[in-house]
Amino acid sequence: MNQMNFAHDELTARFGEEATLGHVFGQIEKDLKTVNEVVCRFTVNGLALDEEGEKRLAQSTLKEVQTLEVQSEKPTAILDNVLNSWTQQIPFLIKLNDDLANEIRFKGVEGQLKTLVDLIDESQLLVDSIISIDTVFAHLPLVRSESWRQAQKHMAHGIGEALQAFQKKDFNWLADILEYDMGHSLQTWMELLESLKQDVKNAAGRTP
Repeated sequence: MNQMNFAHDELTARFGEEATLGHVFGQIEKDLKTVNEVVCRFTVNGLALDEEGEKRLAQSTLKEVQTLEVQSEKPTAILDNVLNSWTQQIPFLIKLNDDLANEIRFKGVEGQLKTLVDLIDESQLLVDSIISIDTVFAHLPLVRSESWRQAQKHMAHGIGEALQAFQKKDFNWLADILEYDMGHSLQTWMELLESLKQDVKNAAGRTP
């Protein structure tokens, strides 16, 4: 992880006091792209910004900014971290999903609400990570493949069906969705991300 620190005077000397943070963020992202890095986080006046924070402050001018910190990283390093994290996490999600399906099928949903919410939340985080991979690594063959696209559709469909079954209080249907749809989707993503991890490793090995 690399970090750049800018004081107010440095920023205004380059961009002018009337420049908006949105413009500054965009220019820094362009500069980093020329050295094959992407922004991981902007921190303004000591406050770390998420995506919503960046949008909220986009129209603020540099008059209000005393310090700006920029954390950046090589895209391949980010991808490696994401893949390592999910290939470790998905087996736990698969077990959680299978256990929950059995509990709901044979004992009902009572007492299982938190587990179901946790499973759906983690699954949605996985979907968000996959979308991020799509955005940054669309040039990779596996990410462009039909199997990748179909896995995305099945995962989104499974999450939607699980929520619909719960809302309708059709718990047999919910158990079926978890056991067959969600279980299959999680296993598919485990295999796809392991393959992508190997592809990235092989590509790194071919780099001079």
